[in-house]
Amino acid sequence: MTATFRRYQPYKDSSKVSQFLERTCPSTDRNPNWLRARWEYMVYSVQDGVQENLASIGIWESRGEIVAMVNLEHTLGEAYLQVHPAYTYLKAEMLSYAETALCKTEGGKKRLTLYVNEFDGEWEALADAAGYVKGVDAPQVTARFDMAVGSLAYALPKGFKLTDRLKSDDLRRINRVLWRGFNHEGPPPEKYVAGRADVAKGPLFRKDLVVMVEAPDGNFVSYCGVWYEAATQVAYVEPVATDPDYRRRGLGKAVVLEAIQRAKQLGATRAIVISGLEFYRAIGFQPVFVCYPWHKEW
Repeated sequence: MTATFRRYQPYKDSSKVSQFLERTCPSTDRNPNWLRARWEYMVYSVQDGVQENLASIGIWESRGEIVAMVNLEHTLGEAYLQVHPAYTYLKAEMLSYAETALCKTEGGKKRLTLYVNEFDGEWEALADAAGYVKGVDAPQVTARFDMAVGSLAYALPKGFKLTDRLKSDDLRRINRVLWRGFNHEGPPPEKYVAGRADVAKGPLFRKDLVVMVEAPDGNFVSYCGVWYEAATQVAYVEPVATDPDYRRRGLGKAVVLEAIQRAKQLGATRAIVISGLEFYRAIGFQPVFVCYPWHKEW
């Protein structure tokens, strides 16, 4: 089966990529590609520079359907290689494209980090042959919460209450908790306020699945977004943030478990998070597999 290459057209091709990722998602948790929800969160959320770099993404099509993609997530200098199992012969071509279009140039040298799943020996062999070195210091861990057996119980401290973006879509308070929750210092930049609404443009986005904790002073102090994929019965957890002044009170646990419980009521059988933090293990997520960074400089 032949496939033809072309550049991704920002936003115009977004739904086609979503269909490709959903179509190639297996019933097991060892997914060789991204979840559709991860893609939509990346495309529609506020992340400095990523919108400008979307045109660097490369896609391959066969009979009008996307069958492979090379993309970044945050910035140039990183590459994720995603392919339909019937088109793995494209891998060498995909790697070549990544080195051409997604590398970062600094000080006269080019740098690229490939993210390769630990169970994909073919990608590992290609990366090794091309001069990449496997890094073990910062792997991306995929962890799973089994709705059938995991406990969804939580408790909130007195004076704190749960809300969601359907009831309280206050962009300035949302901007504040996300800014502080990801350990940024100083006041939250006003420039991000309007952008906090952009995430709602994602086809899978649901305001009732974005759960927040409101403190007695009226500020949002913990935040969890969940994206539910009905076709795969997966709840994707992203983002999660708690104001550093309010940590270790069970607030993060409360928003995550409440959000995935709501997804369970919609039909989710499992929740997935890309994180190896002990926080997630403590509330019932179990590691499934690791995606390692492979580095090259030339």
